[in-house]
Amino acid sequence: MTSLKQTVHIGSTEFIGMLMQGKSFADFPYLDETATTMLDHLTWWANALKAGRDREAAEPFDHQKALASAGA
Repeated sequence: MTSLKQTVHIGSTEFIGMLMQGKSFADFPYLDETATTMLDHLTWWANALKAGRDREAAEPFDHQKALASAGA
C-alpha cells in the first residue's frame, strides 16, 4: 500500500451525477484532469510493485543471509 500525491475529491453533486444520471469524469472537466493524473500515478505504482513481486518470485529473499550480512 502507498499514498498517492494526487487525489480526486468528488462532491455530492458530481457523485449523484455519476451514480444516478450516467455521467462520467469527462462531464466534469475539473475532475477529469485530476483523475487522469491520479490514475497515471496509480498505474506507475502498480507497475513498480508488480516488478518487485516478480523479482521476489524469481529469487526469494533469503532472510537468514540478510541477517548474517547485517551482523545480527
